[in-house]
Amino acid sequence: MFRLTPRETSELNNVKQQLRPADPSRRRIGLGLLVAALLVIPLIAMQMSDAVAWRTFDFLAAAVLLTMAAVSYEVLIATQIGSKHRYLSAAAVIVVLILAWGSQI
Repeated sequence: MFRLTPRETSELNNVKQQLRPADPSRRRIGLGLLVAALLVIPLIAMQMSDAVAWRTFDFLAAAVLLTMAAVSYEVLIATQIGSKHRYLSAAAVIVVLILAWGSQI
């Protein structure tokens, strides 16, 4: 029977620790910061150019779309186990977000 040495067991545990998904609360904070950062981009662009003219409704609509995308990503991640499924879930959410954003314009 194959047995691991204590050093190999320790290395294996370190690899498992590194492959573990991020803490959900940290991921939620990161998603919230990403949504805020994406909403700040047009705000800064409005200060630099007259070509960007968002109203309050535009910011609210974008905030709702981005928040719903973040929430749906979080729900999909909570139900998925493998990293392959996580990447596919992220890609699906991004595609739907882009389609919804495009139909808003």
